Amino acid sequence: MSDSPLSEFARGLAEDTRAHVKQAIAQPIAPLQQRIREQDAEIADLKERRGLKYCGVWRSDEHYGPGDVVSHKGMWTCLVTTRGRPGESRDWQLAVAQGKDGRDFR
Repeated sequence: MSDSPLSEFARGLAEDTRAHVKQAIAQPIAPLQQRIREQDAEIADLKERRGLKYCGVWRSDEHYGPGDVVSHKGMWTCLVTTRGRPGESRDWQLAVAQGKDGRDFR
């Protein structure tokens, strides 16, 4: 049994309307979809970061990674995996400079 001409027209109109709406919406939301993808990537990156971790006084026999913080003539933050000495290696960034020797306040 075939559909009536009116049913066929209504079905065609619905398909055309659906296609038109889809096309009309696609262009304005494309930048939003791109921004969502960028934010998802940024969130994933932030979740992988360790943050800062104080590791005590620097030791030459230890390996340090990004975000590790040590004391060695000041306070240093590790930038990349290293065994290098803070202040002598580009693997570290000075966070707090060493102060002058203090005296007892008595």
